[in-house]
Amino acid sequence: MNEKLIELRQYLHMNPELPGEEDQTASHIASLLESTRPDKLWTGVGGKGVVAFYHGNKQGKRIAVRAELDALPITESNEFSHKSRREGVAHSCGHDGHMAIVMGIAEKVAKRRDSFAGSIAVIFQPEEETGTGAAKMLADERLKKVKFDYVLALHNLPGYERHSLIIRKGTFTSTTTGMIIRLWGATSHAGHPENGNSPIMGMTAIMNSLNSLPQQCIPVHRAALLTIIHACLGEIAFGTTPGYAHIMATMRCHEAEDLEKMKEQAVRVSEGIAQAYGLRHEIEWVEYYPAMINDERLADEVIETAGKLDLPVIQRDNPFSWSEDFSYFAQQTPGVLFGLGAGLNHPQLHNDNYDFPDELIATGISIFDELLTRLTGEQ
Repeated sequence: MNEKLIELRQYLHMNPELPGEEDQTASHIASLLESTRPDKLWTGVGGKGVVAFYHGNKQGKRIAVRAELDALPITESNEFSHKSRREGVAHSCGHDGHMAIVMGIAEKVAKRRDSFAGSIAVIFQPEEETGTGAAKMLADERLKKVKFDYVLALHNLPGYERHSLIIRKGTFTSTTTGMIIRLWGATSHAGHPENGNSPIMGMTAIMNSLNSLPQQCIPVHRAALLTIIHACLGEIAFGTTPGYAHIMATMRCHEAEDLEKMKEQAVRVSEGIAQAYGLRHEIEWVEYYPAMINDERLADEVIETAGKLDLPVIQRDNPFSWSEDFSYFAQQTPGVLFGLGAGLNHPQLHNDNYDFPDELIATGISIFDELLTRLTGEQ
């Protein structure tokens, strides 16, 4: 196993940065890429993004492999030596491990440019956790001029046998969006609530209605999920009847049309209840992720690659309920996102005790290496 890549992964784990703030991470990655002498190295792509290109010995396919730069606003509970040094920020999704894998691919590709046709790019994307980074990178004038033939990515997945490969043809992850509902009534003295208009009744009515929304508007044979993730009423002021509230929820569906139905019904319900309780309201949509649609041919290549490497393959019957903004890349270019098992009993993603298993680095590199060999026709 490449000890330098393990050291890199653990260094990144100790120094996590939130979405949109990945300056140090991007700078460190760019510096390491520069040492591989890429044919092109772009920084500041769509914000903090970094892209390196390696050209082969003749014309051929253009292929990109993507990793994510950002971490999460989570306080880590682990106590090992490479624990996060930043209070309230942690690589609890494994993006540190994904970066180490893709850096390993860059090092391999850089050494054998005379043996493959076409061009291979490594993409280090910011702001994945907020669903904004991929779209920003794709809107960058430099990247808009590049036409990739294929785009590849992986995500580690706790709950699956370590080193197993998880794949699904077609829809792999759900489409999702965040909803924020703001309600304004009128404050008053807590001793005279009749002089104000607390949004509490309207707020609870909206929350109850939202919770039952998937069953009301999506057929039972189609998957839909709505989760209220945060709610706030008033301020911590014992002498004041509240006059403001907000509710935050995420909606997830396998089909884009179902998500639109849920959004439309959520607006109707929220507006109707707000009006009934005499509340001014505002609705905002945030963090939209399209569904990740795996190209069937590329999914087959992933399955055959796993077979050649003697890795267990799990083909899912249904899409995952989580989302990934790699889907923006796959909307423009045939792409595949696959899972890499992190262990049956490994702490789950976004848990405060999660840590990426370093032994997956070599496995991830082997999978991408074999995929690139197959897709470029390398001899």
